Order: sequence, then C-alpha cells, then structure tokens
Amino acid sequence: MASGQKLASYCLTEPNAGSDAASLKTRAKLIDGQYCLNGAKAFISGAGSTDLLVVMARTGADGAGGISAFAVP
Repeated sequence: MASGQKLASYCLTEPNAGSDAASLKTRAKLIDGQYCLNGAKAFISGAGSTDLLVVMARTGADGAGGISAFAVP
C-alpha cells in the first residue's frame, strides 16, 4: 500500500450510525480462534475495487471504546 500498488478502503460508515464510531453496530465475535464479523456498512469509497478492507467493528462495550479494526482481504 505504501508504494501505491495496493489500495485499501476504510469501512466505518453504517446505515443508521453514519460516521459516528460511538454508534457503531457491526459486531465482531471470536469463534474457534477466528473473528466473525456481522453488520452492514454504507458509502465505502472504492470498496468494489480495493485490495483490502479495513473494517471497524465492535468487540467490546457500547460507546466510543470497544472498537477494533479488522483487515479483510
């Protein structure tokens, strides 16, 4: 990505939360050593043509804390 040969999209925006990270509804649950992401994202620039999605999902309590970033190829 640093060379510009690979692109990534930042996936935060959600239908009912906008870009307010504290209102994030997408969840990530650890199952058998792997995270399962469940939720919806919207208005993700370049999502159809990027090499990597950086998906923000809730792994902890509600509010501004408890949010993790996941690299999804």
